[in-house]
Amino acid sequence: MTGWDPQLICTDILGLALRGNSVYAGGFLVAVGDQERHGFAEIDAASGYATPLIEEAAEPVSAFALSGSTLYMGGAFSCIGLSAQSHFAALRWDTPTPVLVSLASATAFPDRIELAWRAEGAGITRFRVQRRGSAGDWVDIGSVSADGTGLISFVDRGVTPGARYAYRLGYEDGGARLFTTESWVDVPAALALALAGARPNPSAGRLTVSFTLPSARAATLELLDVTGRRLVSHSVGSLGAGAHVLDLSPSYALRAGLYWLRLTQSGRVLTAKAVVTR
Repeated sequence: MTGWDPQLICTDILGLALRGNSVYAGGFLVAVGDQERHGFAEIDAASGYATPLIEEAAEPVSAFALSGSTLYMGGAFSCIGLSAQSHFAALRWDTPTPVLVSLASATAFPDRIELAWRAEGAGITRFRVQRRGSAGDWVDIGSVSADGTGLISFVDRGVTPGARYAYRLGYEDGGARLFTTESWVDVPAALALALAGARPNPSAGRLTVSFTLPSARAATLELLDVTGRRLVSHSVGSLGAGAHVLDLSPSYALRAGLYWLRLTQSGRVLTAKAVVTR
């Protein structure tokens, strides 16, 4: 028995398959951790976290077969994504090629959330912003376009203080409907200096950090190794008062292990642990 636990939310798993570093699980599936997945999911074999998939199944997938770049699926489903597919379907990895979109920042205030994504790839300029609460389905709340630098910005003013929301972008590429990985943001009821830590923790990829500033006074967010050596330092006071999510990843890939996060403002110092896996 190992400590690998993808934290599936489901009533039954009917089929499994392995391709490289990915495990495919199908069945009566609702979510993998805090990542919503229906019918089937692709799970990173090292971290246990769900990876982005092109489509979802309306009903359970019970069998998988792999051949080269094609994943064949069978089950009780009637559609895959927006395509009518009864009981049998095939997905290919070589087409389409998804645009790489990642969350660059998220700042939460009691009355709004300001979000920014960074898109890498040509040809896709229009995106749909989707939101869901802790309970409920995804809802379209607006459309956005990438600017000339690939930055996608959106402000959600329909939030409730103290609530928690997940956001993702949807877009069309090569006739397929694609979605970015969802990102959770907490709306503060009142602002106080806080360091929530890495999201997720452990992290298998980019190291994003959630923290709250009560004012725009000078503040510093740092990443340290276990010996106390500073690896990354960002001045974050200019972000202003609010709850923030910031990518603190260095320019190189972090080794697996334990790290420390340190937030300093107005003489107060907060620390939190962050674990990186590979």
